[in-house]
Order: sequence, then structure tokens, then C-alpha cells
Amino acid sequence: MRIFEDKGGVLAEMHDRGFKKEARLQRLVERNLELLFPGLYLVRSEFPVGHQRLDTLAYDHKRRMFVIIEYKRRAQDMAIQVAVYEKTVRNNKPACELALVTKRPSLAGTKINWSKIRQIFVKSSFTQDEIAAFGQDALVDLCEVREFSNGLIVNQFGKEPEHSATDRAKRAPRRTRRSASAGVPQYSEADWLAGEYGGGRPAQSTKNLYYDLKTAILDAFPVISHVQRKRNAGFYAKDGSALVCSVACSKRELDLVYATKKTTQLPLNDFVESRQQASRSGRGRHRSRLRQPSDIQQALEYVEMLYRQQDDGRATKSSVRRPAPQSDRKNAAGESVHARAGDVVHDKLSDGREHAIREIHLHAFKTLGESAPVRKAVQRQLSSLSRAGRIRRVGRGVYQRA
Repeated sequence: MRIFEDKGGVLAEMHDRGFKKEARLQRLVERNLELLFPGLYLVRSEFPVGHQRLDTLAYDHKRRMFVIIEYKRRAQDMAIQVAVYEKTVRNNKPACELALVTKRPSLAGTKINWSKIRQIFVKSSFTQDEIAAFGQDALVDLCEVREFSNGLIVNQFGKEPEHSATDRAKRAPRRTRRSASAGVPQYSEADWLAGEYGGGRPAQSTKNLYYDLKTAILDAFPVISHVQRKRNAGFYAKDGSALVCSVACSKRELDLVYATKKTTQLPLNDFVESRQQASRSGRGRHRSRLRQPSDIQQALEYVEMLYRQQDDGRATKSSVRRPAPQSDRKNAAGESVHARAGDVVHDKLSDGREHAIREIHLHAFKTLGESAPVRKAVQRQLSSLSRAGRIRRVGRGVYQRA
């Protein structure tokens, strides 16, 4: 393919000068990783693992899988490399998980999808045989990167677009596919963050802030699920019956809207302000503007406060129709769920290691059963034990025995 540049009405051909050094190509991709591949986090560069050295180890936060990126200047047997790299990562799971948590502590305790490992090969061009060999492979991407005389041209996928591992083939035309359960259109998070639906176009730092907020909410509240909407990202109770909060993005900040119906549900202060009911950013009477990572922990406190109110309201309505769940009653020894949750939390943290809130919740659910009262009891015990000095918070949503 010939590329031309318009210089005052006269076309000048741009010549492909190629990359003389593979290291320069690698630096360019790693510095712009989330721009070239939305949803990927950089974990390690030149990562030694097993008997191999991976050029770039990344993490797909949406699919919760590791991604291996390799840079090639000349033809090599890629089929062998795909098998070798995949086996290397599977045989060294602890090392990969440690590298991920070291880079992003907020992902501690995340359940990794080890059934799939995605691989991306970056090269100036691919042969027709390579494209034919990997064109149908949903877990292998061929990314063409070319450098011309006046800059960089990137053709992200050397394979046919309909076979891309970004699942574009699996996604129906935008705005037309319907969810069987909710009956509403489904939207792509990556397209939303790119401003494809007419919203704001957030800067990369704002996208990173959104990803951290989303991870923090889902880790802190296992009963909350994420649903992508046209104008915002919604966070709902597990059964999808109630909106807890929603997030909209502008260029430099996140607009977090709490799904409150009354102006008295949350206190007003420098962080939480009142707002009008109708808005593209979400339904609710209160909002917070997040501009830096330190705002996330403060926002979680108000999300928890609102969720408790909604959960108490649902419990009051349901108590008329059916008895309270067994996990909310006292057992034969007279111990309440709150007291038993304290024992579970203390037991989980007794090994002296660091544990994320999600891990503690899952441990409590296995012991006491999964229910909203158990989740609330664990949250209260974490606060009580922290104030008493028996445990300490060593990171955002990560605790350890004091």
C-alpha cells in the first residue's frame, strides 16, 4: 500500500523507513499501550519467567487474563512461540500474579482467568501465510506498526478485522443487539471511553482513574455488578434490581452520581454535592467529582453508605412476605452474624499475609453463606478491628494483621 502526504495540493509519497531497533518499537508500544490496546495494563517489560524472557507482559482487566506481547523485526516460527509462551505463563502463575499485584495493588485478590492467555505479535508487516495461520485464532493478534518518513502509522490488526481478538466479530452492530435479560441495548466500554456514543473524550489519566474506580467498587462489593450504558457506566445490585451509582467521564474528571431519591440520603460536604434529578450522567440527587486516585477511597465510603440504605429498604419490604434468611438469625450458641463474621475476618487475616476485601468476603460467604447481612457484617468488622488496632489497612482495600 502506497501512502501519500498532501503538501499544498501536491502529493508526496511517504516512504516506509522501518524500525532499525526492536527496542525502540517496544518502547513506543509500551508507552502507548492503553491507547493502542484499550483495556490493557502494562505489568512488566522484559519479564524473565521460567526459562523465557517475555518482551512485554500485560493484563486485560475486562477479561481478567494475561497478555503476552512480542516484537519481531524478521520472520520467525510464530506457531512454536505461541505454544512456548502460553505454557511458560501457565507454569509460572505465582510469578505472574506477583508482578501484577506489585504493579497494581488494587487488583490483589482478583480471580485470574487462566483458561485463556492472549498473545499479540507486533511487526512491520505479516506474510499472507501468517495471516492465514492466525486469522481464525481469537487469542492471537497480529499488530502491524510502520514508521514513515514523517511519523508513525499503525495498522493495529494484520489479520482480517472480523477475526480480531477484540471480539468485534462477536459483537452485533452497535445499538442494535439486545440483552436477553435486561431487554436494553448493550454498549462497548472501550467505545464509550473513546467518545463513540457522543459523550466526553477523557484523557488517558482519566481513563486510568475510571478503571481503578471500577476495580475498587467490584472488589469491595462482590454483590454489585457493572453494566455499560450509552452515556455512563452503571453499578447495580447483584440481582440488577437497583442502581447504586453511575459514572460519566469528562476530559479531566469522573462524575460519580449516587442513585439517591431524597436529598437527605447522603450528607452534603466538600466531596458530595447536590444535583438535579435529570442528567445524562445518571439518576440521583447527589454527586462527587473524582480527579485523583485519592478520591476513590472516599467515594467507596459513600457508595457503601448508599448500598446499606438500599439493602435495609429491601429487607424491610421482604420481611412481610417471608422470614429472614437463616444467616441473619442467631445460631444455637446465641452468636449473631456480626460476631461470627468477626471470627471469620480474624481467621482469614491470622496468617499475617495481605488480603483484599474481595478475598475476605468470599471466605465469609463460604463459611456463613452468601447474603447481604453477611457482607455488611464483614464490612463493619473490618472497620471495628481497624479502629481497635488489631488489623491495619496496607493498601486500597487490602488488610493485614497488625
